Amino acid sequence: MTNLTSDVFFEALVKLHAPFCEVVVHDLSTETVAKVFATQTDRMTGEPSYLDELPEMDLTQRSYGPYRRTGTNGKAIKSISILVRDASGKPEQLICINIDVTQFETIQAAAGMVLAVPDDEKITPLANDWLERLHAFTSKYAAALGVLPRDLKALDRRTLVGELSTMKVFDQKNAAQAVARALGVSRATIYQDLKSEQPTRAI
Repeated sequence: MTNLTSDVFFEALVKLHAPFCEVVVHDLSTETVAKVFATQTDRMTGEPSYLDELPEMDLTQRSYGPYRRTGTNGKAIKSISILVRDASGKPEQLICINIDVTQFETIQAAAGMVLAVPDDEKITPLANDWLERLHAFTSKYAAALGVLPRDLKALDRRTLVGELSTMKVFDQKNAAQAVARALGVSRATIYQDLKSEQPTRAI
């Protein structure tokens, strides 16, 4: 399938399943997002793919999933990922098809087959445990306050950032950018929140 043909296919796929579907194409040579068709997880072209653990996975597989995860914006996402190789057989791209199932979860009993994820297929190719914990924790924190992560008040957001710092989230590569995207603010805001949450040292 040529790039043009695949682009037309992905565009048709997201239109068919609109407004719930997106397709994200990851460039494995640069570990960045190469293309995004529609958007459910707020992924952006050129940003990091968070593929740190991918080399440790079984790359003989052609696809992974379906698996469930929490999106960067707190949405419940059901995904399947396809590994694309070049002519020499080297992994070249990872294509992730993501479906926003947030609304369907409220009628899970009726949509059980749509949402079902086999226990042996829960391995995520973008398997950064810290990133999944980040999204799950921020969503749970915001839900307890009756809002979405991006709707947190400044004081609540600073408290959350302080807790994430205690959890060592910011020890991870590109963590500030991931947190900023999850909370809908700039990295500069996250750095300021971190600074304000640091205890004042005695002189």
